[in-house]
Amino acid sequence: MEEFCAEAGLPTDTMEPTGHYRRLLTEVTAGVDVAHPGNADLVLEGGRPVLRRVQPA
Repeated sequence: MEEFCAEAGLPTDTMEPTGHYRRLLTEVTAGVDVAHPGNADLVLEGGRPVLRRVQPA
């Protein structure tokens, strides 16, 4: 299992995955925020993501 995790870039310590994925998600969301600052189709409502329907032009 340790070899697989090392090859896949995953933590091998059983206590580390939560922190690993939290950091990864934080990095990805920061990148999306920078790349798509005007995206009004995906919003948070009550802490839940909601994808709004795109209106035809």
